[in-house]
Amino acid sequence: MAEFWQAVHIRGQQSQGVWITFAPSFQVGTTTAAQHASEVALILTHVHERDVQKDVFDDAVAARDANFNAIHDISVRAPQMLDAQLEDGDPLNNDLDDVVEVVMPVAVGP
Repeated sequence: MAEFWQAVHIRGQQSQGVWITFAPSFQVGTTTAAQHASEVALILTHVHERDVQKDVFDDAVAARDANFNAIHDISVRAPQMLDAQLEDGDPLNNDLDDVVEVVMPVAVGP
């Protein structure tokens, strides 16, 4: 699916040829043909920068989720390991039962 910037970029490129061929000294407000050409060329640079920042964000979300999942695993496995090591009559068993019954939310991606 095409993104909105692609249509803007194509239209900008098309308008450059017409502008330079038929009215090179024409201005839209304070924008000249040369300024317009440089702004059209910058569209691709901005799109690339956006994509890089999206990748950085996605990597940060993945790292956060990995940390949350590690904390979740530790929170669930540690009480289970302790419970396995205790005798049946140990008073700490009741406390561990309360901890094991807590349901930890699992981190999910965006």
